[in-house]
Amino acid sequence: MVQKILPSILLTATLQCPEILIVQSSSIVECINSILRPYLNCSKNQITQEMLNLIMFYHNHRRYTDGIRKGSTPKELLTGKKQDKDWIEILLEIIEVESPELLS
Repeated sequence: MVQKILPSILLTATLQCPEILIVQSSSIVECINSILRPYLNCSKNQITQEMLNLIMFYHNHRRYTDGIRKGSTPKELLTGKKQDKDWIEILLEIIEVESPELLS
């Protein structure tokens, strides 16, 4: 039922206030841009899919240092499960399992 109602509500909201959805999507794009910009500056604006995956992993597993979310990670906030290890430790464990030759 909700799946049928939600698109019609969004369509109605878009027709009545199109600038609201544009502002929200622009905010998301600016947020992603602010995360990626330092890495793009270092790589002459050329970035591989592997590097994007690494940035995504870091962003989702790093701990916030300020604000109301201080001490938690985006993954913890999404799943509700505590992350006991630092992001680099988790990454190294994944590498050990999937590609141990990279660590030798």
